[in-house]
Amino acid sequence: MNKSVVKANSLFQFLCLLVMSFCFNNLQAQQPKKWKLRFKQKVELQKHKADSLYLVADSIVKERRVGERIDSIIDIRQSKYNFDTRYISKPAARWTFKVRLNLAGAHIGSREQRDGVRSTINLNTEVKSTVSFGVSYRGISVGFGMNPAKLFKKKSDFELNINSYAQKYGFDLTFLRANSFSGEAKIGDSKFDIERGIVNQTMFSANAYYAFNYKRFSYSAAFSQSFDQKRSAGSFLLGLSFLAMRTKHDGSEELGLPPMRIYMGHFGLGAGYGHNFVLPHNWLVHVSTLPTIVIINRSNITEDGVRKKMPYYFPSVITTGHVAVIHYFKRYFAGFTAVVNTSVVGRRDNLQLINTKWRTRLVFGIRI
Repeated sequence: MNKSVVKANSLFQFLCLLVMSFCFNNLQAQQPKKWKLRFKQKVELQKHKADSLYLVADSIVKERRVGERIDSIIDIRQSKYNFDTRYISKPAARWTFKVRLNLAGAHIGSREQRDGVRSTINLNTEVKSTVSFGVSYRGISVGFGMNPAKLFKKKSDFELNINSYAQKYGFDLTFLRANSFSGEAKIGDSKFDIERGIVNQTMFSANAYYAFNYKRFSYSAAFSQSFDQKRSAGSFLLGLSFLAMRTKHDGSEELGLPPMRIYMGHFGLGAGYGHNFVLPHNWLVHVSTLPTIVIINRSNITEDGVRKKMPYYFPSVITTGHVAVIHYFKRYFAGFTAVVNTSVVGRRDNLQLINTKWRTRLVFGIRI
C-alpha cells in the first residue's frame, strides 16, 4: 500500500514538473515577440515624430523664404522712393492694424429760372455707415467692410470707394447708386416736400493728383498712415477729374414737374494746393483743395420725352477737398479724414446744377 502511494506521488510530481516546464517554455517564447513588437512600435512612433518635426521645420523654412521674397520686393519698391528724410520717414513698425467707421452721403441742388419764376431744389441721401477692418504690412494693405444696415435687412444705397495715396500721385474712385434722396423744393413762394424714392441717381467720379513737392509733403501720412510727416510741408498739386452721372425722377403732379432725366459727363483739369501741419504733442492736420475746370462737357436733359443738349457755361468747376486730423500716441493713432467732391455747372439765371459727394472716416489703429 505504501509503495503504490509513493509511486502515485512521484507520478503526480512528474506531471506537475512537465506542465510547469511547458508553460515556462511558452512564456519564454512569447516574451521576445512582445518585446520586439513594443520596440518596433516605439521606433515607428519616434520616426513619425521626426517626420512631423521635419514637415514643420520645412514649412517654417518655406514661410521664411516667402517672407524674405516679399520683403525683397518691398525693399526694391521702396528703394525707388526719393524723399527728404528730414520731413518724411517710414514707420519702424512693419504691421499696422486699423478699424474705421465710414460715413458717406450725397447732395443734389438745382437753381432754375423759368418764365420769370425762380425755383430751387435741395435733396440729400440718407447717411450711409459702414465698419471696415484693415491690416497693412510695410505699406501693402488689405481689408474688408460691412454695412450694419444689411444685418437688419434694411435697404440702403450702394457705394464703392477705391483710393490710393502715394507720394507723387494718387486717386479717388467712387461709384454710387442711390434712391434715398429726399428734401424740399421751392417754386416761387411755395415750398413742397420731396419724399424718398422719387429721385434716384447713378454716379461715377474719379479724381487724381500729382504732388510737385512729394519729397517733403506726404498725402500717405494723413490718409493711409503708411508714412510719417516729421515737419510741416506743403505742395502745389496738378489734378484731373472725371464725372459721369445720371439723375432722374418720375415727375410730380403736385409740383407740376414732368418726368425728367439728366445726364452729365465732364472732364476737367486744374491745379491746387495741399499742406500738412505738424503740431506739438504729435498732432498732424492736413488741408488740401484741388479745383478743376471742365474742358469737355457731354450733358443733356430729357424732359417729357424731349431730349435737349445742356449748354456749357464757363467756368464749370469740379472741386475736390481733403481734410484730415490724426493724433499719434506711442504705438497707436486715432483721428478722422474727410473727402468732399463738388461739381457746379450752369448759371443761376438759367439752370445751375450742384452735386456733392462726401465721405468721412473715423480711424483707430495700432502699429506693431
